[in-house]
Amino acid sequence: MRSNFFIPYFKFAVFLALILFLAFLLAQKINFATADLGRHIKNGELLWQSFGHGFWQNSVLRENTYSYTNPSFSVLNHHWGSGILFYLIFNLFGFSGLSVFYIFLLLSAFSLFFFVSVKVSGWRATVLGGLLVIPLIAYRNEVRPEGFTYLFSASYVFLLFVFTNNTKTKLIWLLPLIQVLWVNTHIYFILGPAIICAFLLPLFLQKSNFAIKLLPVFVATVLASLFSPFGIKGVLYPFTIFSNYGYRVLENQTVWFLERLHVSGPAYVWFLPCLALAIICFAWTVFSLLRFWHTQKAQFLYWAVCLALGGTFMGLFAVRNFALFGLFSLPLFSQMFKRLFTNKHEWLRSLPVYVSLLLVLLAAQFFIFYKAEAEKNFTRGFGPLLGVMGAAEFIKSNQITGPIFNNYDLGGYLVYALYPDQKVFVDNRPEGYPKEFFSETYIPMQEQEAIWQQELRKYSINAIVFYYHDATPWAQTFLKQRIQDPSWVPIFADQYIIILVNKSNSINDVLVQKYQLPSSMFRMQ
Repeated sequence: MRSNFFIPYFKFAVFLALILFLAFLLAQKINFATADLGRHIKNGELLWQSFGHGFWQNSVLRENTYSYTNPSFSVLNHHWGSGILFYLIFNLFGFSGLSVFYIFLLLSAFSLFFFVSVKVSGWRATVLGGLLVIPLIAYRNEVRPEGFTYLFSASYVFLLFVFTNNTKTKLIWLLPLIQVLWVNTHIYFILGPAIICAFLLPLFLQKSNFAIKLLPVFVATVLASLFSPFGIKGVLYPFTIFSNYGYRVLENQTVWFLERLHVSGPAYVWFLPCLALAIICFAWTVFSLLRFWHTQKAQFLYWAVCLALGGTFMGLFAVRNFALFGLFSLPLFSQMFKRLFTNKHEWLRSLPVYVSLLLVLLAAQFFIFYKAEAEKNFTRGFGPLLGVMGAAEFIKSNQITGPIFNNYDLGGYLVYALYPDQKVFVDNRPEGYPKEFFSETYIPMQEQEAIWQQELRKYSINAIVFYYHDATPWAQTFLKQRIQDPSWVPIFADQYIIILVNKSNSINDVLVQKYQLPSSMFRMQ
């Protein structure tokens, strides 16, 4: 009896250890120079200031706004609500507060999936499943609007699970309300109705009364997607956004494509065995469905496999979906471990085998992530990397005037730091610019001297502000050309950004005399 008294406390301690482990992996300082966060904060600032007077006409909602090259180009700001929330939190608690808030979103999402998995698979199996998917969730550690997708997805699964288990069925009507928040915070709001379908389909197949009760909730949730500034156009936007996507973004690529480019990371390594396990789970599920077609056990397998299958396809499609793959696969992974522990072979149910599995997972994660952190010098903590705002402060304190030419990576940083005093050449929104802008202007002007000179005259570019870790071949070609070009003088360089000014422009004479950097500082490879 006394040992049973301590079991709940022990379980809570283990769950807390998982939460702290995930929080530790998520607590990584942001490279603000390449992050979208600066633009989100600026979105929130401008929209918050326009409440009550011209909010619906605010150009930030429907136009590029921040660029002097394409200021009126039509683009839907589908995550405008996230920007306002980020701005308000930033105003109250700064960058560190934003980091803590984002970590809270992901921990909450993980906790809800963990709770559901415990209910269907038990505590021991879910702990193993949770430990397995934590590295995938931790991959998305930069403060982004997608954090709301993780929380809302988890909320949907939790409420639908509670509903299908015939408890507190009225709570299911929270889903349309959540959908209104979701459609205004992240483009993945289309997952809401999809998750309902994952639960609704098996209910229909089993002719359950819950199907009739859930159907109007599904309809109301779909209709709730219309409650955004963009109406039906916003509902269709997730299906059309890639029709004007002229720039290849790393996070939208497959893990195999990135490996061919020698882009690596611990999450990429961890994804492959998790993918193999998911395939095993799908094969096992097909077998189980054939055996338990009309049982409560089969009902669980239906929705769990639908979630895991959707998450797997998303993870295969783009590395940005690793966290969703991990969260959506947790119930199915846990169910597989449960079956393992209820196997007829008694040795599989023993405590030493269970502890050994835990230790193997921990050892593998320690080896992969410790090695990656040692190689890439990750910095634990909250907020942006130390000194990353140095270039922005230098520009403002020395009143460096534009137009500025910047690379894609640096766009959000400069929007945050300089708008509205100065606009950017480009920012990190491929959908915010015509496809031809990237293929006929932005990339060629970095590769071909004649086009650079043409665009230089067209826009009267006075300064270059460049994130020089940009690994694209055109960026490296461009930097070498400008460093060797006597018309351009480097006046600032730190571990992130280099600034050059046009020597032929007399307004830069004082800057050149005061800050010109010697050519010996720069190494050409």
